[in-house]
Amino acid sequence: MGIYRPRALLLLVLLGLASLIQATEPIIAVDKTNKDQAAELVDTDVKELDGVLYLGATQLEGTLKSTSFVVCLYYGLWDSRSMDFRPHFQKLAEKVKEEEGDSDGLQFVAVDATTSPELRLDRHAETFPLIRAYLDEKVVAEFKDKYTIENFAMFIEDLRQKKSKNELRSIGPERSLRTISQDPVGQVIPYFKDTYFTELKRQPYTVILFGSRQCPRTNAMVYAYQMAAKKAGTKNVQFATVDALYEANLRARNHISAYPTILIYRNGKNLGSYQGKHGVDDMVKYVNEFVKTHPVEEKRKFEAKKQSRTVWTDEELYLMGAIGVLAVLAVISVLGVRMLLASAPDQKPTSKAHGKGAPASKAAAPKKDTDKKDD
Repeated sequence: MGIYRPRALLLLVLLGLASLIQATEPIIAVDKTNKDQAAELVDTDVKELDGVLYLGATQLEGTLKSTSFVVCLYYGLWDSRSMDFRPHFQKLAEKVKEEEGDSDGLQFVAVDATTSPELRLDRHAETFPLIRAYLDEKVVAEFKDKYTIENFAMFIEDLRQKKSKNELRSIGPERSLRTISQDPVGQVIPYFKDTYFTELKRQPYTVILFGSRQCPRTNAMVYAYQMAAKKAGTKNVQFATVDALYEANLRARNHISAYPTILIYRNGKNLGSYQGKHGVDDMVKYVNEFVKTHPVEEKRKFEAKKQSRTVWTDEELYLMGAIGVLAVLAVISVLGVRMLLASAPDQKPTSKAHGKGAPASKAAAPKKDTDKKDD
């Protein structure tokens, strides 16, 4: 048994390290060519439309530094609320440019925040559309009313008046708040790695379109998908999108091999994919029939909340791998100490009377009484 003990310990260490490495690696590696092409597309596709400067995610910082007064629209390319409001944003920006010119230096910019996880994290832009005003790189206002052209015009007018009176002050760190204008009913919202699990369990039914913004077929059907969401979307049915070009982990978890792919979920569990035509009425009919044939019972709702999640996140896998390695190292340390103690030579006690290191003399045997006692 002593011969095989080191081999067993070595095997445990290797298994622990393997689990840690597997936990830290992404489920699917992002193709470097696609990633570089995506970054190049975002950084170079800068244009001005109707007074609005459309920037890449990496160019926003430079614009905020070079331009003192900025109103920024954070939007999602496949977010239906953003697409509905973007024409109003451009129309008002063009009107301000025509009437006021560059008297106060106000610059309207727009950024597709779905292409950059770093931008969403740094700027706290997880919900779309999101409008913030910046003065000298600091947030001085955030639009929180209903996203109509009238409300937005009042917001800009009030903003410019306060700017002229030098009344604009920083409102503190950026925060992303869900407002009444961001009601997801009947809308298509983008899902990301950090919001996928929570959003997926928010509604009993979820329909997700997996695609790529570089895929012509996906871009051709996005509008029909948004129209289907307006017709079939309810409080219990949420329509969403995942840009698989940037969300490679979600692409791997759902085994997406072709674009576009539409999956439908009940209580966070994938129950199938849509194989029909990409027409509005076809998708609406499929979703309505699916909801009727797959009812969510109250008992299932309770069990769905009670059951633990079956899909582990990368952070949880990393934590489990780290705990496994630490446990193996602790076992190795304990066994190593025990082996050292067991292999240490026994030291015989020394006698103080004979000096240090001198062997102890045997105790003198008791003298036998050879004399016979008289009766």
